[in-house]
Amino acid sequence: MLESLFDELKRASDFSLDGNPRRFAELVEEIARSGDPAIVPRLLGFFDDQTSFPDAMFAIVHAVEQFDDTVYLTGLFSMIEETWAASPEWLMVLHYRILNSPDTMKRYREMVGRLSRRQKVALRDLLVRIKNNEPEFSVRCTVLIKAMSRFSFF
Repeated sequence: MLESLFDELKRASDFSLDGNPRRFAELVEEIARSGDPAIVPRLLGFFDDQTSFPDAMFAIVHAVEQFDDTVYLTGLFSMIEETWAASPEWLMVLHYRILNSPDTMKRYREMVGRLSRRQKVALRDLLVRIKNNEPEFSVRCTVLIKAMSRFSFF
C-alpha cells in the first residue's frame, strides 16, 4: 500500500500539471497516517527549493513533525547530507522549527553526538549558516554545534 502511495506521490510531484499540488499534499497526509517511521526520510526526499507551491512542501513538514521526536530526528539525520545538498532551504525551515521547539531541540542535542562525521559536517554547515543569517538563533545554534563537538567531530 505505501509503495503505491509513494509511486502516486512521485507522479503528483510534477506540479506543472493542474491539481497536482493539492493531490501531493493529500497523499503526504495519507502516507503520514500510516505511522510508519520509514516514511520520514522518504518524504524528506521530496523537498524542492525551486517549487512555486510551498504549501505542498509544508505538507511534508507537518507530516514528519507528527512523529515522536526520536523517530522524526532519526529520519532527518539519516537524510541530512542528501537534503542539505538537494534542498537546503527546506532543511533550514525544519531547523528553524526545531530551534523554536524546546523539547525537540533537547532531543536533537542528545542525539547529535552519535552522528557520523559527514552528518556532523553537514549539520555544522547548516547551523553556522542559520547562526550567521538569523542572530536570534545564534545561541541555540551554538548549543547544538557544541553538542556535536563534545564527541569526535573530525
